[in-house]
Amino acid sequence: MLKQLEQGKADLVITKDLSRLGRDMREASYYAGQFFPEHGIQYIAIADNFDTEHDNIMVPFLFAMNEVYLRDGSRKVKDVLRSKREGGQYCACPPCGYRKDRENRHRLAPDKATAPIVERIFRRAAAGGSSRKIALDLNADGVIPPLVDETLFRRAQESLSQGGQGYNHMWKSIFGGAGGVC
Repeated sequence: MLKQLEQGKADLVITKDLSRLGRDMREASYYAGQFFPEHGIQYIAIADNFDTEHDNIMVPFLFAMNEVYLRDGSRKVKDVLRSKREGGQYCACPPCGYRKDRENRHRLAPDKATAPIVERIFRRAAAGGSSRKIALDLNADGVIPPLVDETLFRRAQESLSQGGQGYNHMWKSIFGGAGGVC
């Protein structure tokens, strides 16, 4: 969007409120107070009754309050997740080989559908197979990484056929490599 604004393709930006402009007070203040006026762009934040066409001396205070509100919300979410984890609840995507328990979504249960894949990965790794080789073999056999649908997998297969990496990075993340999906 910024590129389009810099190119003069729009002269109006509207958001629900000032917090939608940016998460950082300095960044949001820069856009509302400097960038938009320099580029002839009107900015309106509906819920905060803000319009760059009119002076509003409360704007710095509103940006500061938004930042405090966001930091407080973030802290509260982290506290809730920490409390759930300390209480034995699982709060993330299940690792390959597991699924969320049907009766209690905060517990993991073995996933019979992916267990053979996990066993295969461990056997190959124990036999000295590299992450890359195991990932390439899984891709070649059409084994889809967790959280990847058929369409994305087909794109990865095309990437592999053209010398690309396919989903190697996702498989590597599953058995201890860098990057990827949970």
